[in-house]
Amino acid sequence: MRKEVLMGFCLTVSLSASVFAQARVHPEGVRKNNILYVNLPSDIPRQSVEFADEIIKGRLHKLAAQLALREPGATDLIVLFVDRTGQVILPDRESARSRLGFDEVPPVSSPAADISQSADIFAAADISPNRLTFTFNSPVYPWSSSEVQILSSALNTYYPVIEQVYGAPAFSNIVNVRKDPAAPAVGLYYPAFNEIVVKTLDYGMDVFCHEMIHAFRDDDISWLDMYEEGMTRAAEVEVANRIPTLVHWDENHSYEYDVFYEALNKPQIGSPAGDFFTGYISALLRYQLAGYAWGKALIVNDNFFRDFNSRYYARVLADPNVAGTESTLLDIASSVQVSVEGIAFRTWYSRQNIFRTSPPQGYFVYQRVQSYLGTVVDYFQRDSSGLETMKANSSVKWVVSDFQGVSLSTGSGVTSAYGWVSFTPSVPGGYTGRIKVVVSANSPQGTIRDTSFRYVGNETGVFGVVKTGSFGLLTITAKNGSIAPISVNVTNGGFSVPSLAAVRGEFTAVFQQNGGSTLSKQFVKDASNYFLFIE
Repeated sequence: MRKEVLMGFCLTVSLSASVFAQARVHPEGVRKNNILYVNLPSDIPRQSVEFADEIIKGRLHKLAAQLALREPGATDLIVLFVDRTGQVILPDRESARSRLGFDEVPPVSSPAADISQSADIFAAADISPNRLTFTFNSPVYPWSSSEVQILSSALNTYYPVIEQVYGAPAFSNIVNVRKDPAAPAVGLYYPAFNEIVVKTLDYGMDVFCHEMIHAFRDDDISWLDMYEEGMTRAAEVEVANRIPTLVHWDENHSYEYDVFYEALNKPQIGSPAGDFFTGYISALLRYQLAGYAWGKALIVNDNFFRDFNSRYYARVLADPNVAGTESTLLDIASSVQVSVEGIAFRTWYSRQNIFRTSPPQGYFVYQRVQSYLGTVVDYFQRDSSGLETMKANSSVKWVVSDFQGVSLSTGSGVTSAYGWVSFTPSVPGGYTGRIKVVVSANSPQGTIRDTSFRYVGNETGVFGVVKTGSFGLLTITAKNGSIAPISVNVTNGGFSVPSLAAVRGEFTAVFQQNGGSTLSKQFVKDASNYFLFIE
C-alpha cells in the first residue's frame, strides 16, 4: 500500500482574514497548510521580484525555506510573495490585465454574470494559444547531465498530453526547473518566478508532472483546493493514463480511496473553503476524492478541462476575485458540462460531498473504508470557524450485521494520539454478501454514529451492495455500447462483476429484485476496480 504522503500536491488559498485567523503569523509571512505567503523584506522592492535575478531568487527562496521549516511537515509548497501594501505579486496576470485596460481595483464578482462573454474577453486578451518553454538553470545545485536528460525526456513526453487534457496555458512563459536538495518540501512552485523547485528526482516523475500542470495555470491558480488541487490531481492521473511510460501509483484512479469513492462520499468529508488541510484526516483522502470527482466529469467529456480553463482564464483576467469565488467557478463548470452520472451537473456537484464548503459542525466519527474490510475510524470535532480537532484517547465501538440485520460481531478500540483507530470487521468464514458496519462514540453532544455498507467477497471489477434488496439480478450496461450488457446474481445483498475491472466509461446498473421492485443507477468509473452502492 502506498504511504499517505503528499508528493506532488500544491495547496492554494485566498489571502483573506480567514487565512490569517487560522494561520501562524510570522514577520516574514504566513504559513497556511501547504501555502506560503512571504512578505518582502524592506530592501526588496516589488519590481525586483517581477524581474528577479539569481541573487534575489536565492535570497527569497532561502527566506521561504526558513519560514516553511518553522512548521515542518509539508511535503510540497506553493510560494506567493506579498508586497508592503499587502498585495500578492502575480506579474503575468497583472501584465495581461494592464494590456486589457482593466482598473487596478478589480470589480466585484457577479455569480450571475454572462459566461458567454468570456470568449470575447479571451480573444481580446490574445492569450491563446499560449506556450510554455522550460529551462533547467540551477547554479547552486546543478543538475547532472543524466538528470537533465531525464527531465527533458519527461517534459517532451508530458507536455503535449497535458495540453490535450488541460488546454493551452493561461500565459506564455519560460518556466525554470531548479534543483535544491535542501528545499523544505519535495516540490515547490513560485508563480512570481515561473519556477519549479524540485528537491530530488527520487520521489518519482509524477511530482514533476503535477507541478507542470500547476504551471499551466501559473498566476491564475484557484484559491479553492477542490478546484485547483482536485482538477490538477484529476489531470495528473489522466496524463498518466495516456502515457504508458509514466508509471503512476494511482494509475486509472486505482488507489483505495478512489475504489471506495461511493462509500467515502459522506457529508463529514467536506471542508471549509474547500481546504484539504483542515486537520482531522489524511489530506490525501480529500485529494483523491476531489481528483476522482473531477475525473468523472473528464471521463464523460474529455474536453471538460480544456473548456473550463479557457473560460476560467478569461473570467479571472476580467475579475481576479473569480479565482476564489465558488459560485462563479461552478457557473463556469456547469456551462461546460450539462450532466454527469445521469443528473444535471449542479445537482451532481451538490452530491459530491468533497465539494461541500460549509460542512456540518459538531462531533463526528467517520469510517475511512479500505479494501478487504479494512477500516480506519476518525473521531474529530469541527467548530463554527471550521477548525477540525482530532479526539485522542477516546473509546469507539462498532457493530457488524449481516444482510438481514443479524449481528455478526462487535468490538471497540481507543483512538490514537492522532484521533483514529483501525479495525477489521469480523464475519463468519464463508459468508458472502452485504454487511452493515455502525461505529459510535460518546461525545458532549451525545452518542454519535457513522454507518457504512460493505461487500464481503471478491472486490474486483465493479463490486458492491444493494442497500434494500437481498436477491435478484443486476445488469450493467455501458452507455457507449463498448461491451455487451453483463448480468450477475445478487446474493445476500452483494455482487461482483470482475470482468469490468479494466473497463472505463459511463454505465447504467439495473437491479431487479426477486418478486419485487427495480432500482436503477448511472455511474462513471475509470479502468480500475470500483465499489458501487445501490440504494
